[in-house]
Amino acid sequence: MVGGGEEKAWPQIKQLAEMDVAEGHFAAGNCRRQKKDFAKADEEFAKALESNPKSSELIYDIGDYAAKRAEPELLLAVADSGERAAPGDPRGQFYRGVALSEEKPGGRCIQAAYAR
Repeated sequence: MVGGGEEKAWPQIKQLAEMDVAEGHFAAGNCRRQKKDFAKADEEFAKALESNPKSSELIYDIGDYAAKRAEPELLLAVADSGERAAPGDPRGQFYRGVALSEEKPGGRCIQAAYAR
């Protein structure tokens, strides 16, 4: 949301969410991220992924955020969502690998990877 403050962004985010739920949560997550409210950004990005986004670019933008913040569970959700949206895109495997490399031994992501 270029050219305005947060108070201008929220009505636009709401309109966007009415058109595409995943895009709305993604925009809200980016707004929270810009304000350094990472807990709320994480929630919005998780909701975006749960909304079955169609855009692999949206999905893997969330992956970039999760990789920078070393969040293996969000990275695994990105990989799953990305592989559903674009099965031939190798970024799903990349983010799955990043998730596994970021997690502590015995973590849920490692267990989930072996269950596949």
